[in-house]
Amino acid sequence: GLVGRVAEVHGGRSTVQPITDPNLAYFVKVYAKDDKTDPGTLGEAHGTGPGQGVLVDNDIPVTARVSKGDPVYTSGRKTSTYPPGIPIGVVRSASPTADRTQLAVRVDPYVDFDRLSIVRVVLWEPTP
Repeated sequence: GLVGRVAEVHGGRSTVQPITDPNLAYFVKVYAKDDKTDPGTLGEAHGTGPGQGVLVDNDIPVTARVSKGDPVYTSGRKTSTYPPGIPIGVVRSASPTADRTQLAVRVDPYVDFDRLSIVRVVLWEPTP
């Protein structure tokens, strides 16, 4: 699954900003796990802190069909930091935001950050 983005490079080593960092925002798609024809629901995600997972709390309408266990992937949107289809994690819960117009979707990342030591770097530039 997606670990994060390269924040700094020092010689032959890099520092990665993890997807759980609250200061890292990125676009994702949530897919219904039981519907192979689902085109996905686009939303904006950010981390909620180390060990806390990911929160998608922007752009998912309250009427969207999102359920526990639904898979979440990078969207690949034109302005996105990541190419499409990289696994992020699975939906832990979905509930209406305070204004009841959107869903707040909590996601458990696939990556076990406590056991992570080596990552693969993907070079990608979105199309303008």
